[in-house]
Formats: sequence, C-alpha cells, structure tokens
Amino acid sequence: MRYQCASCDREGKTIEELSHCIELRHEIIDYPDENDIRDNNSKKQKNSKVKGFINDELYVESVIIDGEPKFLVKGLLSNTITIKERIETEDTTYRPLEKNECGYFPYNFTSDEIQELTKKPIGTEQILDEIKEQIDKYIVAREIDKHLILGNILLTYSQEWIHTIHFLFLVGETESGKSTVLHLGR
Repeated sequence: MRYQCASCDREGKTIEELSHCIELRHEIIDYPDENDIRDNNSKKQKNSKVKGFINDELYVESVIIDGEPKFLVKGLLSNTITIKERIETEDTTYRPLEKNECGYFPYNFTSDEIQELTKKPIGTEQILDEIKEQIDKYIVAREIDKHLILGNILLTYSQEWIHTIHFLFLVGETESGKSTVLHLGR
C-alpha cells in the first residue's frame, strides 16, 4: 500500500512517512501499489460465463448491449433485472462472452430495448402465443407439426439443462419450407 498527501503531493510507503502532513490535517489518500494489484488479481480466478447461476443468488446471461458484452442479471432474492459488465465473488471474477467468442449469434439489444423489456413482466403463455403467431405466419403444416416446432424453439433456450435431446429431421420437396422452419428458430 502507498500513501499520498492530497494537499502537497508527498508520497510514502508508510503512513508515518507523512506524519508532517497529518499534523497539518491534510487529507491522506491510500492507494494500492503494483504488488497489491498483482497479488489481488492473482488470487481471483477469472471465468467467462454464457449463462447460469452464480452463488444461488443470481442468474446471469451474456448478451450484447449497445455493441458491448454485458450480463443481464436476475436477482433471485430481489426479483430484479440489472445490467453488469462483470460479477465478482470472493474467489472468482466472471465476465460475459465477447461477440467473437460466441459459437452462435449472441442476443443483441440496445439500452432502450432492455428498459422496455424489463418494464413489464412477461408470462409463459404470452411467449408461447407470440411464438405460435410467428409459426402460423411463416409455416404451412399440420397443427401437430407446428406444436412440435414450437417445442423445439423453446428447447433451444434450455438445452444445456437437458441431458438427452432429439434432433429435428425435416423431409420434404424442394421449396416446401424446410429451411424456413430452421430460420424461424434462429
């Protein structure tokens, strides 16, 4: 640790070295030196996180907001949603994935969109209805097939929690809509 007098800019490795400044009632500022920063940073493990729980108190997801990687954080105790650049625990610092680290198209939002999305709660039925509207708009198929597509779209949001998943195998004539189903799930 290093110390500096805010009035006369004297520096010292110990507070005693600035005893004259203390007698004059100058403000003394303490700041870490290079060794403190290195020691503190080397103790913490650094991890990137796509999504998941942190300390059973937070649920996080890496997103891109205004072109920058951020976490959308849901406080499980407070039931609030916030935006954070990183999350630090006692032994680990978590950071969101950069755009080029994702093996998929990351969720991309503006700050205004995030504010709009967090204003009102969205129910499960509302989400299902909106997805079903999109399916009805772009897919011509039997109703049971549309429900299977709906289930597959929902599965993409939670597939890491399920140990065994099926693969959707689409068969049909040229221009029958196989690719449209895949684009809808994107």
